[in-house]
Amino acid sequence: MQVQKQKQKQLQLQTMILIKIFIFILFYWDLYECKNIVSITNHVDEHGVTHRQIVLSKLPIHTKVSHRDNIEHKRMQESFNNMAPLDTTLSISKRVDIFNSYLRNVKETFNLISEAQGRGRIMSEQGGYLVLTPLNEAIFELKLKPWEFPRDIHRMEGQDKDEIEVEEAINENIKDFINAHVVKLPSLKNLAWENANDNEAVVHLQSLSSADIRLKSDDEGLMVCGDGNTWIRVGHIEKCSNGVIMFINKSLVIP
Repeated sequence: MQVQKQKQKQLQLQTMILIKIFIFILFYWDLYECKNIVSITNHVDEHGVTHRQIVLSKLPIHTKVSHRDNIEHKRMQESFNNMAPLDTTLSISKRVDIFNSYLRNVKETFNLISEAQGRGRIMSEQGGYLVLTPLNEAIFELKLKPWEFPRDIHRMEGQDKDEIEVEEAINENIKDFINAHVVKLPSLKNLAWENANDNEAVVHLQSLSSADIRLKSDDEGLMVCGDGNTWIRVGHIEKCSNGVIMFINKSLVIP
């Protein structure tokens, strides 16, 4: 029994490390592959066991900049510039035309994912954005269109509500739908982790609509869970200059 528990803990730790590695690659790899200056330090844990840690070296601001530093900095900057921002990437992804059209109607959110043009934003206190984008067919499958829920538009129209009031309700419905699929990432170090069970590690995020978004990995890749307890497989992933897009085949919210 004790051996089984130890194996479960090891598997749990491995799963957590895999997810952290994925997030590291997703957000930081392009930065660190350009400038791999590191040092190794020893760290003794609470049990007296010594571990080696790799620490990124920080050069003081008065350090003389070499010609090689200038070349690497230029290459790193070019790497940033070659990435399209979130809004551009979404606009050329035909399989998410419907989501993108709704997104453009929510000007406040659209402006948020359009403003930042550099990857540095993800690493700074300002952070970047994660857009969990349902494919066109996922939105077609909904019993109600995104503008029809959660506020009952047809009932409001049947009650002869003021046209302006109905229009405002429609806009709020669209805003709720879009914001449920957008996550602000203030900094990766603030991600909250918990043990879902004996062999899983789940990362908790919060959407712009303040809904709980859970992300985990398995042997086949990433899965996300929003409204309810249904886990949705993440399909294609696009890295952008100001965040990441994850394409999913189900909506995170349902009517």
